[in-house]
Amino acid sequence: MPIPAPEHYNPSNLTKKQQQEQLAACYGVPMPTEQLSETEVANMRRILAQHDGQSKPMVITDLNNPPQKPYRFQKFPMIVYDLEHSHAGYSEDQLQRNNTLLQVHFPAKVVHTTVHSEEELHQAIADGWSEKAPAFSEEREEYLKPAYANEAARADEQIRRKPGRPKQSEAN
Repeated sequence: MPIPAPEHYNPSNLTKKQQQEQLAACYGVPMPTEQLSETEVANMRRILAQHDGQSKPMVITDLNNPPQKPYRFQKFPMIVYDLEHSHAGYSEDQLQRNNTLLQVHFPAKVVHTTVHSEEELHQAIADGWSEKAPAFSEEREEYLKPAYANEAARADEQIRRKPGRPKQSEAN
């Protein structure tokens, strides 16, 4: 169908089908002249599904167990540590303004930086950094308040005592 000139286009005197045809002609979209039957539509869908199946196979992904890239060792980036300025956590008694002692806890501090190449690693080691992390393994003993200590002792006693046996205080 030829493209109508704008001055000759008057949608009021055209039918709905003619309006669609002229609009399709303006945009360069070919309008089918005949409607497809259900069997033809089903055949087209089958052909498209077969084509999609051949060109790109369907990949099923389990969202609960997604595919993972295999582990590959990479030396860099690497963390190096400053053992001189790193320290374990500790508590310190400090004197307040009103002459009372206050115990202040300082958390552990690990000074570290990241190197991205072999040259940076050699430079950091030359500057006093270490590849090994500081080991703060000394254990501190925290003392319980008397109420908590009594409750812990009762719980330990219940665990140690077997059913049917008297308490140690009653047996003596």
